[in-house]
Amino acid sequence: MPSKELLQLQDGEERWEAETFEELRTRLRDKYPDDAFERTLHYVRDHEAEERRERALSGLISLLAKAAVDDLIAEQSRAEAKPGAPLATVRTPGTRVNSKRGESWIV
Repeated sequence: MPSKELLQLQDGEERWEAETFEELRTRLRDKYPDDAFERTLHYVRDHEAEERRERALSGLISLLAKAAVDDLIAEQSRAEAKPGAPLATVRTPGTRVNSKRGESWIV
């Protein structure tokens, strides 16, 4: 995934990329140095790119969540393998958490 977002400008057959509108404006003025002509830039959303970015971020979040759960499961398995280690399970808020000593808490 790119570390920064770029703006794209289609000028006839040419396609320019820039980080800011100011950079695009400067490049247009350099290419078309007519002070009597006022230029305007129009912002058009790239819905396909937005959807790709959203899918990529959702996929990244899913991978991170799965890795975190896998780590918790592995940590719990290691704790259960040690004799005398307290046993706790991760639950959603409002559920009971049990320990080896028979105590329970509302989280």
